[in-house]
Amino acid sequence: NLGGLSETDKRFNSLVNLISKLSPDFVFFQEIRMRKDKKNILHSLKRKLGFLYFDFTETFDFSIDYGKGKFQKDSVKEGLGVLSKLKFKLQKFDLPIIRGQDRWPRIAVCYDFGKFSVCNLHLSKYENSRKLEIDKLPDADIYVGDFNMFPEEIKNYFKDYKISYDFKKYVSFPSNNMTLDYVVLKKLEFIKVESIDENISDHTTIFVIIEIG
Repeated sequence: NLGGLSETDKRFNSLVNLISKLSPDFVFFQEIRMRKDKKNILHSLKRKLGFLYFDFTETFDFSIDYGKGKFQKDSVKEGLGVLSKLKFKLQKFDLPIIRGQDRWPRIAVCYDFGKFSVCNLHLSKYENSRKLEIDKLPDADIYVGDFNMFPEEIKNYFKDYKISYDFKKYVSFPSNNMTLDYVVLKKLEFIKVESIDENISDHTTIFVIIEIG
C-alpha cells in the first residue's frame, strides 16, 4: 500500500532498492496515484527493475463526488497495480459500497497467469461495506492487498483458506500497531512470510514465497 508515493519522493529510491533486493516475480500495489497528464510510477519501476509486464487499474478520481459530498478540485486518479515477470490477463470487478458512508468506490482486479490467479484488492474501512465487498469477490487462488481487517475478521471470511498472518504473526500498520494487510491462499502453500518496514509508506511490505505446485 503505497499511500500515493511519487517518483519525486525520496522514499521512491527505497522502494526501488527493496524490490531489487527481494527480486520477486510479482509485486502487487494499492494506492497508486496518478496526477493529470503524468504517468504513474509503474512506468519507472518497470524500467528500473526490468519487469516485463505491468498494469495500473483505476479505482476512483479524487475530483469526483461519488455520493458523500466530498471531492477535491484537482484530478488525481488512484488505483491498484502490478509488476510481473509473467504475462497475464486481467479482469476488473466493481465492488459494492454504501453510498453516503463510503467516500470512494472499491474494486478488485483479478490477474490470470495461466496456472494460477491472483486477486488484488483494497477494501473499505467500514465493516458493513467490507461484508458486501467480500461477498462479491471473484474466485481466485491467491488474494492480496489491504483488507482493512484485523486478523480475527479475515479469519471469519476465509475460514477454509491459508492466511499469511497465521503462518507468521506480523504488524503491517506500525503507527497503530495493527495488521490490516494479508496474502490469502486457496489451495497453495506458504514457504515464507515476512513483514518489511522500510518507511516507504505508512504500511509495511508483505513479502511471501509461495509453493505453486
